[in-house]
Amino acid sequence: QQSYYIDDLGRSLYGGLGWSGNGRPLADVIFYVINFGIPITDSSPLPLILGLTALVISLVYIRDYLFGNDYITAALCFMMIIANPFFIENLSYKYDSLTMCLSVAISIMASRKSYSREISNIIIAVTLTIA
Repeated sequence: QQSYYIDDLGRSLYGGLGWSGNGRPLADVIFYVINFGIPITDSSPLPLILGLTALVISLVYIRDYLFGNDYITAALCFMMIIANPFFIENLSYKYDSLTMCLSVAISIMASRKSYSREISNIIIAVTLTIA
């Protein structure tokens, strides 16, 4: 059972977005789309499930490139991301868990794209980093 943190409590009571004021306008867009407008509602654990799904997809994407079929080494390396106490704390938020997982997933995708020196991949990596 996830409990409400201070920013979760405000969002669940008033249904407002408010991430743009913290420099996260993409989070406003994501939750506006997920909730079909304002007010936003507490749809947990849906944000957590969507965020973890995006994270797993990005980890599988980079695993194929870095480790191939060496699943044990890949799992041990990825546990440093997933079992990190700072990341686990992000998963405890009802609303922010989605955007925090997406930020890690987007960072992983950008790092994978930056391995190739093609101009299109560099543009994609920079765009993902800015997102």
